[in-house]
Amino acid sequence: MQPSTFEPQVVIIGSGPAGVSAAFPLVEKGFRVLMLNAGRETPDLSGLEEQDTLRRLRESSRFWKIMVGEQYERFEKVDGASPRYQVPSYRRAFAEFKQRYAISTDNFAVYGSLARGGLSNVWGTGVSRFDDEDLAEFPISLNDLRRSYQCVVQRIGVSGANDDDLSAFHGHEESLQPPLTPTGNARLLYRRYRTRSRLAHRHGIFIGHNRMATLSRNHQGRQGCVTCGLCTYGCASMSMWSAKYDLVKLLQFPNFSYQGNAFVSYMRRLETSYMIGVYSDQRRVIEEVKTKQVILASGTIGSAKLVMDTLKIYDENRTLLTNPMAAFALSVPRWRIGNLIDEDVLGSSQLSYCVATPESIERYASGYIFLADTISTTEFLTYVPFAYPLSRRIARRLQPILLIGTCLLGSSYGRSTMRLSSSGDVEIRGGYASTAESALKTAINRLAGVLMRFGVYLIPGSINLSEIGEDVHYAGTVPMRAEPRIGEANPQGEVQGLPGVYVVDGSALTALPSKLHTLTIMANADRIATAIAAAQPC
Repeated sequence: MQPSTFEPQVVIIGSGPAGVSAAFPLVEKGFRVLMLNAGRETPDLSGLEEQDTLRRLRESSRFWKIMVGEQYERFEKVDGASPRYQVPSYRRAFAEFKQRYAISTDNFAVYGSLARGGLSNVWGTGVSRFDDEDLAEFPISLNDLRRSYQCVVQRIGVSGANDDDLSAFHGHEESLQPPLTPTGNARLLYRRYRTRSRLAHRHGIFIGHNRMATLSRNHQGRQGCVTCGLCTYGCASMSMWSAKYDLVKLLQFPNFSYQGNAFVSYMRRLETSYMIGVYSDQRRVIEEVKTKQVILASGTIGSAKLVMDTLKIYDENRTLLTNPMAAFALSVPRWRIGNLIDEDVLGSSQLSYCVATPESIERYASGYIFLADTISTTEFLTYVPFAYPLSRRIARRLQPILLIGTCLLGSSYGRSTMRLSSSGDVEIRGGYASTAESALKTAINRLAGVLMRFGVYLIPGSINLSEIGEDVHYAGTVPMRAEPRIGEANPQGEVQGLPGVYVVDGSALTALPSKLHTLTIMANADRIATAIAAAQPC
């Protein structure tokens, strides 16, 4: 609970990337800010230690507890889940989300976290700027976001390159740390690409370093990446940014207060203010908080539910934007089969790429390339048609020659919706345009046609369309519009019909290009909060 003498001028609901990004401009201007977060403390990452590496951990007695789980959670089937979401310690972070928001799904895999820091505890840290063409459907431009992009990058620390073939795609950053160097056969691929990049360019293929909120050098008390290979399971060195680290900084301000285990169940409009109902569970109100200004940062689904319930928008389908996604496997046969994983290796994505798609309804598709041998061997066993002991040995030998890729399309290929009933239940229905699968395969095959010239081959039949929602790039449920309707937001993020209520998370985004959207969410939250702070005396 916040102290009884603490009377907030602004209440922020949610402690993820958007929430902390909105909080800084306000507290730095002297506003009294209360942050409410539904979750408890961030779950323990199963005992990872700073000296651990993936190779050492696989040979240690602690392997089964961290990667398999004390209750063998890793072997419980989770349809459509990526390797990161199957890690036992992360599963606990997702456990309450669907139940708390009363979500039912049809053809949609929904993920969310109520833990401190939200989904930033499990993200891959990839970041990119949206350019003016990406923002074509938005009521704002890159110029409106430029200062905020820079502020966010300076605060969280971002590594990457301003001089490779994807620097324009990801966006120029003045305070960029050096890129994390690709390892293993990803390094071999990139070396071959750089010697013959013009060939790739003629086919609309561009490959470059990742742009990541993972440090390559020490930054504000956090350590640069130690290439332990454990990115999927946690980061003991704190190199991978999480909103929980910024929350520690915010708590040093006397005008900032944080309240955990505070699930906001309702928001009622009074004459000149709002009453916010805070639950300890779904049945009992433990507190009501009164405030004139509310910043919604509880996620695309959570923020939209509060807006729709307050405005009594029931049984109406709202667009829920996602990025259609596919995964695929590549082989690098010259890499030694059975080679043990290196001691110094990146466990996150190694490279990013962009595929120009002039025949498509969008300008490009994009994606990321990972080392297969940093992923649990159990992910591959279903593809090896032998008994378990033999399958496991074969999979372990093949993993070092494999790369795993992902490919994203923009949200114009999506057809998903969210609906709220008067009883408070949320129903999400997933859908893709009929052309989404062929567009993904076309982009991947175009990439593969070029990579074949570099001695890297697409494994036949390996292209796998992900379940709708597995990208976890949810957006657009309270979109910003130049002329918003009731329940949408204006360019300043203020919800039409709810004066003083602002959306700053993914719900405010008007469209999703084929890019990772977290940095833009954070920059937009900073932009909106900066405008609020400038417009009013604290």
